[in-house]
Amino acid sequence: MKIKTNCGTTKTVGPKTFEIIMPDNNNPPVFEAGFFNNWDLAGFEPINQVVVGSYVNLRVIQDPRPTPPHPYDPDGDGIIYIWDWDNSSSWLQYVYNEKFGYNYEDHYNMIKADVLGHHTIKVTAMDTRGATSSKTVSLDVVPPNPVPQIDLPPKVVEGRPFTPDISGSRSYSPGGYAIKQYIWGNKLSIYPSPGQQTVTLDVVDSNGLHAISPAQATLNVLPDLPPKAQLAYNATGVRGVSMSFKDTSYSPDDDPIGSHTDTLTCDVNNNGSYADDVSKVLIRDASGSFTYTPTQVGKCRIRVYIDEATPQHKSAQQDYVIDVVNDNPTATFTMAGEVTPPALNLPTAITPDMLLSASWRSGSLDGDVGKAWYKNSSGNLQTLPIYDTPAYSNMMTAANAPDPGALTVRDATKEEIDAVALGEDIKIISDTSNHRYVVQKNGVTIRTISNPYWSYRYYSTPDYLYFLVGDGSGANGCSSTYNTYLRYPINRLMDLTYSPGTFYTCSNSSNQFMDALAPNNHYSMYGTPVYSISSAWNYSQGYTEWFVSKVLDGGTVWSLKEPGALSSTTVLNANLSKLAYTMTDTNVHLRVRNTADGRSLQRCCHYQRNFQ
Repeated sequence: MKIKTNCGTTKTVGPKTFEIIMPDNNNPPVFEAGFFNNWDLAGFEPINQVVVGSYVNLRVIQDPRPTPPHPYDPDGDGIIYIWDWDNSSSWLQYVYNEKFGYNYEDHYNMIKADVLGHHTIKVTAMDTRGATSSKTVSLDVVPPNPVPQIDLPPKVVEGRPFTPDISGSRSYSPGGYAIKQYIWGNKLSIYPSPGQQTVTLDVVDSNGLHAISPAQATLNVLPDLPPKAQLAYNATGVRGVSMSFKDTSYSPDDDPIGSHTDTLTCDVNNNGSYADDVSKVLIRDASGSFTYTPTQVGKCRIRVYIDEATPQHKSAQQDYVIDVVNDNPTATFTMAGEVTPPALNLPTAITPDMLLSASWRSGSLDGDVGKAWYKNSSGNLQTLPIYDTPAYSNMMTAANAPDPGALTVRDATKEEIDAVALGEDIKIISDTSNHRYVVQKNGVTIRTISNPYWSYRYYSTPDYLYFLVGDGSGANGCSSTYNTYLRYPINRLMDLTYSPGTFYTCSNSSNQFMDALAPNNHYSMYGTPVYSISSAWNYSQGYTEWFVSKVLDGGTVWSLKEPGALSSTTVLNANLSKLAYTMTDTNVHLRVRNTADGRSLQRCCHYQRNFQ
């Protein structure tokens, strides 16, 4: 606690601690405060503006008019006022520190408002039991110059006088002097064109002071809109039948209407002109409605004219044409007869068996081809899957078809065939040491095939072998039947980007097989391909026979034969498309056969594709 005596000495006592406890149901004081002119020591209405240099007082308002008189505490407690000078404006802080120094008074007098600006201070009333309420009071300190203020009329239209007039009557002098002179800029009694207009005002008070700066206001001058001529009507009328019309013309900007007529003219002689016809004015009722009964077939015109009773006399005119026709005649008749309903064309269901029958064929550009689907165990059509066999190096595949030369279709039952297509556990195991394949069904060996040379890819149903490779018996081949099966799919013949490289077949000397039908990488990819099969024999007996045969019965479908010769080349281009579709879709493979049995070969066969 700090104690200050009236002789200026101070002493601090303590510190000591204590706790203020707010009692229950304690209501805060009720009061008002404000700034007043210095001479107004007992007034009730505070001021919020004063001319710089004037003196004011700051106080709690003692108002005996309400019941109970203000200020008061609802609980009858005493009231202490605390002014927050520290958080007030810098000018008020200066006044307090220089003039007062005690912030618990209910009033402060003789304060000189000598700093322009907006100033505020908060005062808190606290009763003796700690309940508080606060008020913030403000004062604007302004220059003594008069303040101009402009009032605009609510609506101004181009070229028209307007009311009320543009006014500056609310202009005032903060010092209480009278406004003696109004100096306007762009204040007109009529504005000739629409758009935004800026109006300015400077005022002079009786003390000779001008406004610090003129006031400005923006006036929106509206365009003078022409009236709208319009008619609600039916475009077609019947001779002798009354027609109803309603004139709905109006002024969009509510200008007074001068002349307003509806004139009817009918083309009596039907010459397409109204200039030689008589017109008459139709009379409207108070709602703008009128009627007309046409007496002649043809066209009639109603002209609506309207103008405004203003100095500009803006107007509008609109023509409306009606066609007058005769009433349609009426007739009645009856009809009788028998109508046979047409046969219903109901859809026909096509079953998988129908699609697999001979009645349904699969075609290509070169004729019919085989079907590439079958009926599965669920009775639905299914596309034939493809199974790849492993390379010949002790590997195993989950399911594959046997070589037609070692395990034919006649060695398998229908159930086994379906099992391959539907995923039965059929495995083909390669064994390089014994040069054989072992075929197992559900883990049980059902066939061992020695020295196999056959296809690397197989469509699951045995009726449809994609392509095959093999020679006769023996590791090197060429010792017995000299049959060579085309190793690569026939549709690769037309794939210019396919290049399988070199492979080998029957040869007693070098065991060199044929170069692939597709080109090696060193071939040019431009030009026209020529496909051929070449052969050379060391004996002239017999002949070389190239032919396509079915897998199941060996029947020749399409053959290319050459007479006995040391060498021969057969160009395949002419029948390439047929060969491709045959190989892909009808269970066939290409076989190269030498009929001179028992003769050894120095070169069996050479397949190639060159470019011209």
